[in-house]
Amino acid sequence: MNQTAGSAVHETFSVAARINRLPVTAFHRRLVAACAVGLFFDIFDLYMAGYIGARLLKSGFFTPHELYLFFSAAFAGMFFGAIIIGYAGDVLGRRAMFLLGLIGYSVLMVLAAFVPSAGWLIAARFVAGLGLGAEYIVADTYLGEMLPRQWRARYIGFTYAAATVGSPVVAFLATLLVPHQFAGIDGWRVLMLLGGIGAFAGWWVRIAMVESPRWLEAKGRHAEAARVLDGVEREVAAEFRRAAAGAA
Repeated sequence: MNQTAGSAVHETFSVAARINRLPVTAFHRRLVAACAVGLFFDIFDLYMAGYIGARLLKSGFFTPHELYLFFSAAFAGMFFGAIIIGYAGDVLGRRAMFLLGLIGYSVLMVLAAFVPSAGWLIAARFVAGLGLGAEYIVADTYLGEMLPRQWRARYIGFTYAAATVGSPVVAFLATLLVPHQFAGIDGWRVLMLLGGIGAFAGWWVRIAMVESPRWLEAKGRHAEAARVLDGVEREVAAEFRRAAAGAA
């Protein structure tokens, strides 16, 4: 093995070892929460379509054919989003795709709340689906790279469990909002607007996420990977010092 290859192997081991030796702290739980937010809105959006679709058909906003397109548009967007943004996550970074996917969904949901016709709503659903499509792929990859090995499966499971809350939340909101109007605005539009605003709040939580050191390392950006890990280790150590001081 030549010197360059040997150095690369050493760096790979060093990054992995430094991540795996860390205990799970508030830093890791914030990452789990940030990932769960995106998956929450993935489930929120899919169930929301069912709740508002029947209302839009009954009101005449949709024809039966347009309703079918409305249901399938998000899935088509998610299909292409999983391919495109999943690939972009390898090229541009995990953090960038986390931010881009959720802010894109947020903007499209807000716009969709004000569309004038069925065609525009179907198109908005497709584009919003592009952002949601990569959530599962990028979340799994990011958590797999950032969580210590011995805690990885457990905390990824927590992430998905937390995300399922999106189903009862949207059911509750749809029951309250969809059958009514508010200041002349149809309830289904209010529901979509709340989804977009909520996704923006989740995007704000994600700003504090760090880039994956393993991705940085894979791109040859070893100094940046080291700086990120240094910061994580300092935060973990500070949390332990505060806990020890409190116990004393």
